Amino acid sequence: MRNKSWPYLEDWKAIFGKDRGNDGRAEDVSQADDVLHGNDASAVDESQPNMTPYTLDDFFTDEQIEEGPNSEVASEAPVVDTEPKSLKTPAPAKKNGRKRKQEELLESMLDVMTKIHEDTSDRLQTLSSRIGYDFDFSAKRVEISKMLDEIPLLPKKHRFMALDILVKEPERLDLFTGFSLTDKEDYISHILDEKHGI
Repeated sequence: MRNKSWPYLEDWKAIFGKDRGNDGRAEDVSQADDVLHGNDASAVDESQPNMTPYTLDDFFTDEQIEEGPNSEVASEAPVVDTEPKSLKTPAPAKKNGRKRKQEELLESMLDVMTKIHEDTSDRLQTLSSRIGYDFDFSAKRVEISKMLDEIPLLPKKHRFMALDILVKEPERLDLFTGFSLTDKEDYISHILDEKHGI
């Protein structure tokens, strides 16, 4: 929480005193000991000044002391044998479940990444085909210009108008390239008649 605002600071100051615990309400360990022991602190034997007059018997019963957490550890301590079979190994069932969940999570993430990769590959393939089509289209324009030069009875002005029409409409361009030389001449006259009335 270093360098972060904390909205409960004022509440904690009201409950526990100032933020560093040095308000008048805060007390030292020696003061707390005096409050806890009261007048009994003077009755303690002076030969053992650090000892308190209280024992575990004052706080716990004998049964609670015998059944404490350390007694369980002592009773379950493994007996040292030459056979390694007596030692119990913890079952890794929980870890396998976690590992399986992690593997499933990784597999699902891998599936998503694969799908994203396939989608990207498809898009790139589409883009490259379009770029290739534009390049092919540009090459066809140059080729069409040469084809129009081969038509003998077509004046230069009509050749330019036909080239403009064919370049603007790719379907007509593809259709024009598939015709024979005589059909090309008839198709150009048809296009010019349709668009310009020539």
